[in-house]
Amino acid sequence: MYDQVTKYRFIWKPSDRRGEIAFFTNASKDTTKLPILSPEEFSAIAAIFRTGPVFWNGSYFISGEGFSYHTKDIDQFGPFICETNSNAQRIVDLCEQEWPSNSSNCSGFVIAVTSVLGVTLAGDANDIVNAIRSAEWEQISSGNDAKIAADAGKLVVAGLRGDEQVNPDEHGHVVIIVSGPIANDLYPTAYWGKLGGVGEKFKTINYAWRATDRDRVTYAAKTI
Repeated sequence: MYDQVTKYRFIWKPSDRRGEIAFFTNASKDTTKLPILSPEEFSAIAAIFRTGPVFWNGSYFISGEGFSYHTKDIDQFGPFICETNSNAQRIVDLCEQEWPSNSSNCSGFVIAVTSVLGVTLAGDANDIVNAIRSAEWEQISSGNDAKIAADAGKLVVAGLRGDEQVNPDEHGHVVIIVSGPIANDLYPTAYWGKLGGVGEKFKTINYAWRATDRDRVTYAAKTI
């Protein structure tokens, strides 16, 4: 029996590096919860749900793209009650809310999210990068520290001006860093729009810039 997952929600507790997924299927009005016990499991399940539609047969998540994730033995660890920073979750929720109408505009997306949080940014991506480098923002030295700040519920913006890219361009790029997995202890999870295309949701930022530029971005934070 394969029941389609109709609604799901990931929650991650950074301090314990554990989390859970809660989901509904088309066969049940009740939420089924499963613990996620490592960042790798979190990333694997999240990747499956992005391929959609996803089905559950009591032991496996199975996606429309043919990927599966075995969870048969996961309940041996017992129920896991997950906690998450409320501000961190609020920022993820805002990114989800604002991304559809700004998926083709990185600066517009960042401005839309930050304005709801009472933070004023304006202009294009280059202007935003200049703004977050000011004394009004807390400067962050690495992607890992940016993840820690996002996990703690701070508003974190990352960006690189177009003229600072290895292949200079008039257009820079900016993203919102959110609480979530980090790739190679270097590249935190983010949302972003993309000029002339479609950006990404809840994806690590090694996909947001070329390999020649992704280690050169500025990270900055504000307490909200």
